Amino acid sequence: MFILIKFFFDIIFILLSYVTAYLIKFNLLNLSGLLLLPFSYYWNYLLIVSIIYLLSFYFWGLYKSKRGFFLYVDEFIGVL
Repeated sequence: MFILIKFFFDIIFILLSYVTAYLIKFNLLNLSGLLLLPFSYYWNYLLIVSIIYLLSFYFWGLYKSKRGFFLYVDEFIGVL
């Protein structure tokens, strides 16, 4: 059950980080307005990016149940 919660929150944070990166790039850093691309262009790639992230988290073992003293350190290193 806890693994499903981690998976759900990973999906939410991937979506939020993708939207935040778009807003920073094209709203805060784009002073000239020349490179503005519509969000629908990036939305098409969001599914692919999400699947790549989730599969990489799975293969790095971040969804396995872990116990021990270095649990948080191992998870932090795995995410990095």
